[in-house]
Amino acid sequence: MDWPVATVILGTLATVAAGILKWRNGNGAKNGVFAKATDMAEIRARLSGLEQAHHQLRLEIRGDIKELQQMMRDTLSRRAGN
Repeated sequence: MDWPVATVILGTLATVAAGILKWRNGNGAKNGVFAKATDMAEIRARLSGLEQAHHQLRLEIRGDIKELQQMMRDTLSRRAGN
């Protein structure tokens, strides 16, 4: 796992954990009040960011794999030609 991926995942997990702790500490279940809309919006934004980062990372990895495959084909074809 690379640093950009790790930071996005850790940031998202921290946001979700903070939202859950705020909800529990506020006795949301007893008072009939759940997580604030701002907390939910922040969690949604973080999760959306995580999803976008995941998608971008998959595209980059696929591109790297294709480049590596092409490089291996080129190298093998040069060696077979010698």
